[in-house]
Amino acid sequence: PNPGGVGPLTRAFLLTNVVELEESKPA
Repeated sequence: PNPGGVGPLTRAFLLTNVVELEESKPA
């Protein structure tokens, strides 16, 4: 089950954003 009633597409979008933010950070 998804917390907060978030759909699978929204979860994937949020996860992708988090990954991109982490990758854009200076090492």
